[in-house]
Amino acid sequence: DIVRHYFTSTFPQMMIPSFVYWAVTLVLLTSPSPPAGGVHTQLWIWWLASIPRVVSRALRLSQYFSSMDLNLNVKSSRLQGVKFVHIILMSAHWIGCLYFCAARVQPAGAKSWMDSIHTYFPEFEAGSPFDEAPTLGKYIFCLYKGMDGLVSLGYIPTVPTNTTEMLLGLAVQFVSIF
Repeated sequence: DIVRHYFTSTFPQMMIPSFVYWAVTLVLLTSPSPPAGGVHTQLWIWWLASIPRVVSRALRLSQYFSSMDLNLNVKSSRLQGVKFVHIILMSAHWIGCLYFCAARVQPAGAKSWMDSIHTYFPEFEAGSPFDEAPTLGKYIFCLYKGMDGLVSLGYIPTVPTNTTEMLLGLAVQFVSIF
């Protein structure tokens, strides 16, 4: 009875946002690429399709931590530490992803912050940073960029090159203050 309830009620509710995201991903994979000099509209649509997934996962995580707050078997100091580390890593993840998004949705040929990273990280070649790098390397660099944005140490002295990056930089500064 518990299994039937899970698969008829809870599981579909958890999976619907993912199905929407996967459907949009499949449609965008089969559509032609944008014209030269055009804005990557497909990337905007793809990232916007991930918002329901993020919201549903954040709500589930919040509910989980709320239930852990009420559990008398869990040490509150340890739970607070886990929450803090989780918030820092999730913030760095999303900030890094947003910086990556801001650079990828620019029109073809437009400058972005990724164009100057090869001077600080030689493994990312000039002119095509991230294109030849392995996916794990891209993610670790974006996570590093997110942590750098949160702590504002300035290890990567890149300057915003367009309005999108300036607005993102302001938002990151507000998040790091918060």
